[in-house]
Amino acid sequence: MSITPRFAISATFFAVGCNVALVSVMLPLIRLKFGFSEAEFGRFLLAFGCGALVALPLARYLLARYASATITRCAAFLAFVALALPALMPAPALLVVTVFLAGVLLASTDIAMNANAVAVERLHVSTGKGPMLSSCHGWYSAGGLAGLLIGPAGGLLGLEWMAVVACTAVLLLFAVINRGLLYEQPESSRKDGQAAARAFSPVLVIIGLAALVAFTAEGAVIDWSGVYLDTVMGVEPALFGVGFAAFSLSMAILRFSGDALRARFGDRRVIALSLIVGAVAYMVIVHSPNVVVTTLGYALLGLGLANVVPVYFLMAANVPGLPHGSGLTLVVGLGYIGLLTFPPLIGWVAEAFSLRAAFTGLSFMLLVSLLVLLVVSPVRGRPPVPVSQ
Repeated sequence: MSITPRFAISATFFAVGCNVALVSVMLPLIRLKFGFSEAEFGRFLLAFGCGALVALPLARYLLARYASATITRCAAFLAFVALALPALMPAPALLVVTVFLAGVLLASTDIAMNANAVAVERLHVSTGKGPMLSSCHGWYSAGGLAGLLIGPAGGLLGLEWMAVVACTAVLLLFAVINRGLLYEQPESSRKDGQAAARAFSPVLVIIGLAALVAFTAEGAVIDWSGVYLDTVMGVEPALFGVGFAAFSLSMAILRFSGDALRARFGDRRVIALSLIVGAVAYMVIVHSPNVVVTTLGYALLGLGLANVVPVYFLMAANVPGLPHGSGLTLVVGLGYIGLLTFPPLIGWVAEAFSLRAAFTGLSFMLLVSLLVLLVVSPVRGRPPVPVSQ
C-alpha cells in the first residue's frame, strides 16, 4: 500500500507531538532530580527559547534553498534524539547545553513540517480534496496523548530508561514513514522562496505576535501543568500528566473538526471565540478548588487553543505578495519563540508571586491578542497554486 503525502506529514506531526508529550512528563522529574526551585527551573527552560531564536534564521535560510521535506527529515531525526538527552545528563551545565540543542532542532522541525503541511494542503485544494492543515495539528495532539500513555510505563523504569524508551519508540515510528513519503516541494516553489527569503510585511509581524501569545499559552501547559499540579494542587507524581492529557485530548478532538468549523463560521469568528474560551479556561484553573476542576480547566483550555495556531499559520501562508513558505516561516518562528522563551519566565513570576498569578497573566494575554482581529482579517481568497508530485 502506497503512503500518501497527507498520511506522511500527519504521521510526522503525530511523532513530534508524542515526543513533546514525553518531555512534558519528564520535566517535573528532571526538576526533582536536580532540586531546582521554580526560578531555577525557569532559567533552565529558557535554554529551549534561546535555541528557538537560533532556529528562526536558520530555518528561513534552509527553507529558501531546500525542500521542506528534506529539512523535516533531518531535523526531526536529530530532535528526537536531542529531546531524550536532558534526562540523561549528570550535571546542570550539561543539562543546559542539551536543552539548548533540543530547542534548536525542535523549532527547526516544527517550522519545516508546517511549511510542508501547507504545501500538501495546496496539493489537496488544487485537486479538489479540501483543506487539511487543522487535522495535521489534530494528529500532533493525538501524538501528545500517545506520549502520555507511554510516559507512565517508561517512568516505572526510571527517568533515564524512560528517555531511552521514548526516543527509541518515536524514532522507529518516524523511520517507517519519513523516507520518500513527505511531499517534496517542486523546484519552482523553492526558487520562489529563495527570491523572497528577506521578504517583510507588517501584517506578518502582527500575525506573528498573535501566534507568539497563543504558543506561550500552549507552552505553559507543556512546561508547567505538571509542576502546577505538584506544587499548587499537591497531587501524586502519577497524576502529573493528567492536566496535559485533558488538554491534548480536547485539543485533538476539536482540531479534527477545525477545517469544517472554519468553513462554516469563518476564521475571524473561530479565532475570537477560541481566544475567549482560552482566557476563561486559565481563570478556571487558577480558581480551581481541586484537581478535578483543574483537569476540566485544562480540557477547556485545549478546546480554546485548538484551532488558533493552525488558522494563524494559514493566514501567514496566504499573505498577499509573499510566497507561502516565506510568511509561514516567520510566523512559526515567532510562535516558537513564544512557546520556548516565554513559559520559562513563568518561573520568575511564580517565584516573585505565585503560579496562579502567572496563569492569570496568561489569561489577560489571550484577551489582548484579540486585538489582532481589529487589525488583520484572515486572508482567505488566495487561490491554490497547482503543484505536481
